[in-house]
Amino acid sequence: MPIRVVAITPCYNRPRDVRDLLRDVRALKLPGIELRVLIVDNNSKPPLADPEPDARVPARLVRSPENRGGAGGFNVGMTEALGDRDFRPHYLWLLDSDVRLDPDVLRLLVELLERRGDLCAAGSELRDTTTGITYEIGGMISRETGHLFPAHFGPCEPGTVVGCEYLAACSMLVRAEAVRRTGLMPDVFLYNDDVEWSLALREASGQNLAGIAGSIVYHPWRKFQGVTRFYASRNAFGPAFRLGLRRRAIFKRGIMETGYAISLAITGLVELANAHIFGLEACAAGRRSGPGPGLTANMPEVRAFTSLIEEVERLDPGRRATFVHPSFGDPWAGFDDLRKQLRRMYLDPGNYSLWHSRSLVPLLLRTVPRVLRRLFAGAVYRVAIVPMGWTTNWLHGETMIVVVGNGFITMPVEPWKALPRTFAIGIRGLWASLRIALGRRRVLPLPPAPPDPRDGVQQK
Repeated sequence: MPIRVVAITPCYNRPRDVRDLLRDVRALKLPGIELRVLIVDNNSKPPLADPEPDARVPARLVRSPENRGGAGGFNVGMTEALGDRDFRPHYLWLLDSDVRLDPDVLRLLVELLERRGDLCAAGSELRDTTTGITYEIGGMISRETGHLFPAHFGPCEPGTVVGCEYLAACSMLVRAEAVRRTGLMPDVFLYNDDVEWSLALREASGQNLAGIAGSIVYHPWRKFQGVTRFYASRNAFGPAFRLGLRRRAIFKRGIMETGYAISLAITGLVELANAHIFGLEACAAGRRSGPGPGLTANMPEVRAFTSLIEEVERLDPGRRATFVHPSFGDPWAGFDDLRKQLRRMYLDPGNYSLWHSRSLVPLLLRTVPRVLRRLFAGAVYRVAIVPMGWTTNWLHGETMIVVVGNGFITMPVEPWKALPRTFAIGIRGLWASLRIALGRRRVLPLPPAPPDPRDGVQQK
């Protein structure tokens, strides 16, 4: 008897992604697997076209009357799949529409769950579409800050099983019975819906989660977020609430989001900074579900690293006054193209481990004088090449080249002009973070999954 799987992918205004994904799905190796695909059209404009018929891997379109985001789109698809009387799936395979698939990706996930009855879900090895690096196999949650980090990062022997606390829904295979017991995803629209749901799956099923190396999907990494930062900020606390983390950890998570906002505001990206703050304020007010406000932002141009040398030469001929942030000296994967350009310019970021190991008090003692010097004496460097999100980026140069994902943006630094609004944004962020930490912990309810159509009752 074949193993029945329904792949579910929500999509909004990306018809090309759906075509590419279907092409990959229909090229999968499927020994003993009967696969069907549900594409959820999240009210795209114009509507997505019905997929072309295919006898080996049938696909059909389900239309949502409104854009319900990733979480809502997955919920529409899971409700449709679990209510199908004719094709009762053993597994649901959640896929982002912008992933590209290795031919063995599903086979390895199914084999893992078939031999491991202690697992309720399995996830893939996530590789960046541009660099090919493995940036996550499963994820973990810091109990000190609520911060998310990969359970494994970098190369891994194929077939290695990596235990984890959450799985990314860009490729996540879940037992249908576990979904019925748990319920559907929390209605948070975007970001951390899969993290909260993973925690709920573990609790409701009494089973664990794992990722498996070799089950490869390619998915963009380090994307430059726009106003979707609102959802990243608002929904950052859902996993912390569900885990029951201490108020101190929740406050630290808020401080992190406030720091991101400050780093954006000081460089003039006030609309993006406000997106973080609006997210914090919505969470503090208890508005944690559904779509957020219709935010807009003027996005700066993101340029490829191949034009980095030209930009540095334009701003600092001869590169005599160019600063490179020490974090680029860390052996993180994903910055190979950047490092290549830095080597061509003979720019050395220095020793990151020594820089990063400084404790808080010495770091403050070093930073405060630099703040005063930057404000009253000006910048030491003409150009500073820095990563996105560091609150001290503005101290280094007259102009910042900010690395965002797989490219960079150029931003002038005008601290006296930016300080008043930055200070106001920082105060708002701290106040919202304090309210979140001291307020009631709002664990979102999960929408119920449909009962098994065979017996008409929900399995317990």
